[in-house]
Amino acid sequence: MTTVNVTQGDATVVTVTTAGPQGPAGPAGDATGLPAGGDPGNILIKTTNANYAADWAATLDGGTFY
Repeated sequence: MTTVNVTQGDATVVTVTTAGPQGPAGPAGDATGLPAGGDPGNILIKTTNANYAADWAATLDGGTFY
């Protein structure tokens, strides 16, 4: 890793760091992503307190939802 600091007076104003090579891919996920469906203008809401419990809902006026 290479780091270059640019200073002005006593203050560091820019720090540029170059990272190393890309690491290996991680394990596959558990496929708990967004629920399928939904229409343009819908919002994603929680349906219960459980993890990943979500669904699409329409808004009443483009911003109010229940």
